[in-house]
Amino acid sequence: HIAKFNGTSWSQLGGVNSLAANSNIYSICTDPAGNIYAAGDFTNGSGNRYVAKYDGTSWSELGGVNSLAANGEIISICSDIYGNIYAVGGFNNGLNRYVAKFNGTIWIELGGTNSLAANGSIACVFSDVAGNVYTSGQFKNSSGKYYVAKYDGINWSEVGGLNSLAANNYIYTICTDTSGCVYSAGGFTNSNLNYYVSSYCSSTDIPEMTLNNSFQVYPNPSSENISIEFKTIVKKATIQISNALGRNIFNEDVFNTSKSEINLENFPSGIYLMKVSDGVKTFTQKIIVQ
Repeated sequence: HIAKFNGTSWSQLGGVNSLAANSNIYSICTDPAGNIYAAGDFTNGSGNRYVAKYDGTSWSELGGVNSLAANGEIISICSDIYGNIYAVGGFNNGLNRYVAKFNGTIWIELGGTNSLAANGSIACVFSDVAGNVYTSGQFKNSSGKYYVAKYDGINWSEVGGLNSLAANNYIYTICTDTSGCVYSAGGFTNSNLNYYVSSYCSSTDIPEMTLNNSFQVYPNPSSENISIEFKTIVKKATIQISNALGRNIFNEDVFNTSKSEINLENFPSGIYLMKVSDGVKTFTQKIIVQ
């Protein structure tokens, strides 16, 4: 079961035997709305692994009975800033392991059928603040090296380029920081046969305006207005805001200014993604409307 600590005591989430998982639970996560998700080696009545969702009242099979129908264990799950849920593990599409994405309606193979084409079990999935999805595990590239794969919304690629990490063993976990650096760890070793945490930081991956501390967004969270204050007067900047479904709901160009203010009164409460671009680099900021 999923154990919850409420600040005073531990309890079984949903009540005793409400989830009733019949095998190991390997991963849990939450989405921006506060729902709880769990997955592992437990199965439904049809013998398929699935992602369980707790909405604050009861547990259910995400997407409906046998919507994912994973034919192997689910090792890792995560959510992104839009509320999409991702699952990886030992399950396959009949040929390759893949990253499964639940988009709020159905489960799909992220990137399209066999786009990742992982030739081994997938151990971890992670989404950063910009919505990129990273995954790693026991799969190898064409050179026989383990690597971290990145999906940017269009294509899968090897983080850093072919054989940039060249891990000599499995990669079990990955994460990113606010600067866009990617970290990974697992069973791989360096030339001294010591295990280590790898990091990859590229200036092309880190937004220029973030590096230069060119502006700030405040207050965040907010319920009325949000301000974007530039440290210097900008000739032109494009401000875009998308909602949890990835739809662009706000677009504005500002000229020769050091500050811009956006009224949020018509924005429903939730998490949004703001992009500010100077025409060369783009800064991505998560904003919360209360």
